[in-house]
Amino acid sequence: AWRSVLDFADTANVQPESTLALRREALALARKAHPGDHYSVALSLICNAQALEAAGRRDEAIPLHREALAMERRLFSGDHWMTATSLDNLSGCLLQNQLYEEALDLARQSLEMRRRLSPDGDRYVLASIRTYVACLQELGRYREALPLCEEGVAMSRRFFERDSKGLHVSLNRLAITLSALDRHQEAGRIFAELLAMSRRMHPHDDPELALDMHNVAANYSRLGHHKKALPLFQAALDMQRRHAHLHPIVHLQPGTTFDDLCISLTRLADEVTGGAEALCST
Repeated sequence: AWRSVLDFADTANVQPESTLALRREALALARKAHPGDHYSVALSLICNAQALEAAGRRDEAIPLHREALAMERRLFSGDHWMTATSLDNLSGCLLQNQLYEEALDLARQSLEMRRRLSPDGDRYVLASIRTYVACLQELGRYREALPLCEEGVAMSRRFFERDSKGLHVSLNRLAITLSALDRHQEAGRIFAELLAMSRRMHPHDDPELALDMHNVAANYSRLGHHKKALPLFQAALDMQRRHAHLHPIVHLQPGTTFDDLCISLTRLADEVTGGAEALCST
């Protein structure tokens, strides 16, 4: 019965609160059918936690992820794909809740286990690398993140097509890390590759395309190329304004691009004024 309720919650076109209620019912039935530690209970715990996360209730999801992980460690000795999955799930949830140190430790455990389970690497290893990198970046540990970013890009080029979300995510992580390490020339080449990719993937307006425009412009600005930065900042700002109401959950708000645009305008004006003053003094 618990499996039928869980399947219905996964497939039925119901509201999030109804889905949560169905998954809670499935968990209660699983606990009743299998007292103590059991695969079915662990799976139902995971499904409940993921439903809570989807509803934005991550604080409530964390204890369920913890319980599932603890149960799987008792059920499965050594390395097991389900334990690795729960390490990933809990790490990602903690990361979203800004509990970075604990998230990092769990992401490290997951990555180590994934590597042992798949020595040649697979998409699950790549997913663990990305979570680990995200934790390192949030903690400002970019030097440690760099070789993992490079590995993630190499794996993504194996697993994904040239124009794909999977490759885009890995390249973006690498570009951000290089930029944080003040390696702006290298970052700029990758940001330009990302923008070209987004233009092929999104021939019309898209929040991801706007973000890539902003990143290229921001990198130009860091290198002092404000004339190149300005039109891209303006294009990104216009696109963000057109779609802000359609995409409330985006990585960059119009105000951020507007601020950066103003900074570049100011710096460009300073350069022009400074050059004029230098000419007048000669």
